[in-house]
Amino acid sequence: MGHSHNAKYKLTCNTKADVTAAFGNNLPRQIRGSERASFWGNPLQGGATKSITVVGLGADRNGTRKLRLHAKIADKVEQMFQKIKQVNQDYVIYSCGSLCVRYMKNSGTRNSIRDGANYAAARTQHGSKWASGWSSLALHHDNGRNAVQWTKVSNHSFGTAVDINPSTNPYKAGKPFDIPKWMVAIFRDFGFGWGGYYHDYMHFEYEQKDVSPTAATTTPTPGTTPSPQTSGDSKPDAGAPAPAGTPPPAGSGNAAHCTKCGKEMREGTGTTPGTAGATTPPGAGAAGKSNCKNPIAAPPEGYGQAAAVDNTVEAAHGKFYFFKDDYKQAGCPNRTMVYVPKGYVPQDNVDIWTHFHGLNRSNVKLEGYVTKHKLDEMHRGGNKNVIFAMSRGGRDARIGNNCKPGGYRAWVQRIIAFLCEHGPYKGQKPGIGNMIASGHSAGGYVGMTKLMTIGDLKSQLREYIILDGLYVGASTVINFVKANPEIMVRSLGTTHNPPHKNSEQVTRAVKGAKNWQHTGHVKGINHGNVCYKLMPDVLKASCFVDIGVAAPAGNPAGAAGTAGAAGNAGASTGGSNPSFPPADPSKLPTPHCGKPPHIPQHRPKGRPKGWEEFWTCGPTSCQMAIRYFKPAYFKDLSDFDLMMKLCEIGGVTKKGSSLGKNRKLTESSGLKTEHSTKGDKNTVSWIQGKLQAGCLVVLSGNLRTRPWKRSEGKSSGHFMLIIGMNEKSEFVIHDPGGYKGMNKIMNAEQLNEYITSGADRSGRQLAILQP
Repeated sequence: MGHSHNAKYKLTCNTKADVTAAFGNNLPRQIRGSERASFWGNPLQGGATKSITVVGLGADRNGTRKLRLHAKIADKVEQMFQKIKQVNQDYVIYSCGSLCVRYMKNSGTRNSIRDGANYAAARTQHGSKWASGWSSLALHHDNGRNAVQWTKVSNHSFGTAVDINPSTNPYKAGKPFDIPKWMVAIFRDFGFGWGGYYHDYMHFEYEQKDVSPTAATTTPTPGTTPSPQTSGDSKPDAGAPAPAGTPPPAGSGNAAHCTKCGKEMREGTGTTPGTAGATTPPGAGAAGKSNCKNPIAAPPEGYGQAAAVDNTVEAAHGKFYFFKDDYKQAGCPNRTMVYVPKGYVPQDNVDIWTHFHGLNRSNVKLEGYVTKHKLDEMHRGGNKNVIFAMSRGGRDARIGNNCKPGGYRAWVQRIIAFLCEHGPYKGQKPGIGNMIASGHSAGGYVGMTKLMTIGDLKSQLREYIILDGLYVGASTVINFVKANPEIMVRSLGTTHNPPHKNSEQVTRAVKGAKNWQHTGHVKGINHGNVCYKLMPDVLKASCFVDIGVAAPAGNPAGAAGTAGAAGNAGASTGGSNPSFPPADPSKLPTPHCGKPPHIPQHRPKGRPKGWEEFWTCGPTSCQMAIRYFKPAYFKDLSDFDLMMKLCEIGGVTKKGSSLGKNRKLTESSGLKTEHSTKGDKNTVSWIQGKLQAGCLVVLSGNLRTRPWKRSEGKSSGHFMLIIGMNEKSEFVIHDPGGYKGMNKIMNAEQLNEYITSGADRSGRQLAILQP
């Protein structure tokens, strides 16, 4: 299924002749497959590849993505994406990828080779020897499959290929794709051949021997047929967008910025839009008459001007603020409600839960939701340190401009501006933290599916929740769930159809996906109350920090204080669980505000397809601390690549890690570590003391005794990361063993059982010191 934004470009070609007829001839290859390794060398050796940031992604063209490419062409690719953004057409790039050391038609063997004993030797080889060595290993791990077909090193392995929107551009003849002709032409101008000529429509590969910087381009205007081949010094085709820095041609209209969205005016914004050869002089045109289709933009400075308070409501568990919003929707005034719970603690980054209602009556006031559904009690039931915000939107919950590209981001920024002026963030400049977006009824099928399509704040949004509202848009949800395994999508509903029917359709289509949850028939709850009855449990399982766990922004982790009485000084590490009296809450070590990132060991970002390993709990626990304390340490590497790097440094294999290996890989980042010894009879007290000193503690114990996933009578070694304690004297833990492993809780007795019943009963733990 294609994205609706790119539907106009959808095309189907059954043969190479069809592709050639529609796109012209492909760029001739200068580097043949047998020459790749000798020409490009070994991409795994230092300096062979380079990380760059490409621009122009997302519906608003403001999204970016890091790509790792061969160093010889990295700058060229960066320049190419700038050109694509400059052309500013209505094709949306949702995703792109580059370096992936794999084999043609067989990416699965990479993991076997990476973990094999010969991997280290193979990666040191040069050029053709490297390719030959890896091909031999691939053949071995392929159990005798045809070597020619299955072990051919691909262009992606060298960092010389780029894939664009793989979800809508498949590798199969006769399937629809949406790569536009003008984009193929831009890639051609920069030396890339297109895989569409052999039905790999997402794929572009660089096979020119000239790797010098690219000069002028010959990109045709969308809708024209590109010439078969161009050279760097040829003149642009008639109607082609001028290179960066070229004055606008006559008839192009005002070259200033749009008064609605702040972007540079598109072609055809003068008094005679789009008319070639018009007499309008360069720079002229009707100011403010923009043909911009996305009239929403983030405020130019900070979060913009805060709106005035329209109304406030004091509730039992917090305070509601109401303000008239900046953007109007015909039929009713757009208003926003912001709720701040009692006990809320401001953070460096604001965690926000946004909700879109589903009523289609313009006279309904947001204040009615407070009393009718007891929103403060619902929020209190989740016990999370998170701001709740609801948009009035417009008729049928079209959410006003919040459903247009850039609109949701701008709305969230206005909420933060309001909090900085009237709420708990006065005088502060917080960033945007973790987010959940939910929508009920029409707010589900309009709000949530629109957000999935436009991609606003996608990097912050951890969950999308559709509350009895999937009337339409099942295909959108299916595509999103498949393409974004790191983002949770939940469908909570009743027997109400068609939402229930469509949720079942998604469940069948994404069978087994861990990032999709459908509750099925929830009895005893009607359609109108579904969100307010079910959301407390959803919040409890969310990524947000508990109220009482969060520390104030700027408060150093591990604030001063003495350890409370937290254990029996004579407890034996191998005996029965002792009784631990609670510590004095006023003297507890403060958790690190949930800031250390949670990284799932089996599904880290950047992992290759099909990679789900469970032997990296130690390096993953240490990586969370390294990412927090030393963010500059290999910051350009993905979570997966850094994890593999740490495993290599510490000597970690599939057999697992140890305290010594974890210490070695952690100290490679420049951090200092300490470990408990067998002489520390009460390791629980030792851990609390280290937390007080501002440390994070890597905890070794029995996987099967975790209270949130207990397996009686079983034993298996496991590492986790302790980030602090809460006011109930409980330890706050990041567990790498699950996607939603953030802010798990253990009391002192459970922690002691975890330590003393594991495979390694020495009770030794690793403290990572705050630099």
